[in-house]
Amino acid sequence: MTSLVNSLRNIRSPAQRLNRQEVWCLLRFDQLDSTIETFWSESKVTSFINVPKNRSKMEMGALSAQGVPAGYKATKNKVEGLPGRHAEQVLCNNFARLLADYKKTPQIVEIFLSDSPCLNASNAENGFPQGCAHKFLQLANSYTTIPSWRIYYEQVYAGNNDREVPNSQQSINLLSGHARIVIGMIDPTLLT
Repeated sequence: MTSLVNSLRNIRSPAQRLNRQEVWCLLRFDQLDSTIETFWSESKVTSFINVPKNRSKMEMGALSAQGVPAGYKATKNKVEGLPGRHAEQVLCNNFARLLADYKKTPQIVEIFLSDSPCLNASNAENGFPQGCAHKFLQLANSYTTIPSWRIYYEQVYAGNNDREVPNSQQSINLLSGHARIVIGMIDPTLLT
């Protein structure tokens, strides 16, 4: 079992990223390191079918398990033209299954992010609204028996050329206004 500190150090390693734009997300229930799950963003141009050697199928999201969606062209290891997903979207798409696997209602859901949640830069999909902050609000509002949601980020989401910084502050404010959500930066001692 890997500790939270080791998981955060490992995921932040340049060797773990497929490219510089790739972002990550860790989920943990009830502060139990045995429940840590890792999620990665998926490229906007291409999404992987075959899992790269340093990723599990869980980390690559639902696409790896479900194959090529209808209407998309498959090449050797990729699906062309598929919309990208933020790491938070991949987490949200897998949350119900992870909760079922946990077999009880967690008292604390912790989400650790490389970047703060976007306000509206991620697509609406699978019943979740546009924007990762809105997706997290929907999760918290859907799972009302979970009393504590803690969202931590390493840096403020800036998007291309820092265009998203003002929106990112709005998303942080939006989430901090929820009675059961606490949001803030990751404690730097966990990252060193």
